[in-house]
Amino acid sequence: MSLPQSVQAQVAAAAKHFDREPENPDADKAKAPDSEQNPPRDAEKPDIAKPEAQPAEPPKDEPKPESQDALYWQHRFQVLQGKYNSELPALRQEVEQLKKQVAGKDQQLKAQEHKAPDNSGITDEQLAHFKQEYGEDLVTFIERMTQKGAAPADAGNTKELQERLDRLESEKHEDAEARFWMSLEQAVPNFRQVNSEAAFLQFLSKFDPQTGKQYQQALSQAQQSLDAKGVADVFKLYLNQAKPTQQQRQVPDEQVEPRTTKAAPTPQAQGGKLWTGADITQFYRDKTAGRYSADEAQRLEADIFAAQREGRVR
Repeated sequence: MSLPQSVQAQVAAAAKHFDREPENPDADKAKAPDSEQNPPRDAEKPDIAKPEAQPAEPPKDEPKPESQDALYWQHRFQVLQGKYNSELPALRQEVEQLKKQVAGKDQQLKAQEHKAPDNSGITDEQLAHFKQEYGEDLVTFIERMTQKGAAPADAGNTKELQERLDRLESEKHEDAEARFWMSLEQAVPNFRQVNSEAAFLQFLSKFDPQTGKQYQQALSQAQQSLDAKGVADVFKLYLNQAKPTQQQRQVPDEQVEPRTTKAAPTPQAQGGKLWTGADITQFYRDKTAGRYSADEAQRLEADIFAAQREGRVR
């Protein structure tokens, strides 16, 4: 059965009312972010990661200058620092403005929640009459459409601003990491060579008598927090302890007066396992890779500490 003509006329009028275009479409377009005024950060970012052109047929065995890495990180730090200083104040101002706008909208929403529902001057009796005359489904649909709020116009701007802040935080972290490696190289120029020595890895398994922490733990914490001084202190402590040992080894054998001492029991006689620097290094690598269970790793590490006290480390 077809609807009455009055009902059909009301449906057509309602559809025409909600399908018509806004009175001022240019205002909505102006709210959209201007892609030309706010170009992507990737377009402004200078190409600093591309290496300089190399001369034709460079010698393969030519060593890379040690100062090249320092100059590269220094240049990168200066570029990132300039971006950070120039863009951060504007971003902070935009964030404060958006926060004020969001706070104002929240207050408006709370005020509307406490207000009585606005039905364009229609009383409850008239609304019940319309439901009986035109159908409850149609009236409910129209009421829902009139109460439906539009999406906030600044949602796109907030998302774009958040992306820019994320990129800025990433660049700030890269800047801090670059300064960390530059400071560490200035404090300990040969830290890469020392880090690959087995004696240094064995030194990291010992404990600091002042803090009670293992040197490996202190080194890892300092590196994670990008504390160049903390990392350099561990390397310098190892180098200072290794110097007397090297001087003792340089003394000729004929200048050393032999001493007669009571033979100490060998580690095998004490029933313990002999550990070498390579064994200790491999153990910590396997422990980091998760090849040991928690109980097994704790047992082996305790045996390593006992071996250091009992002289079972070779």
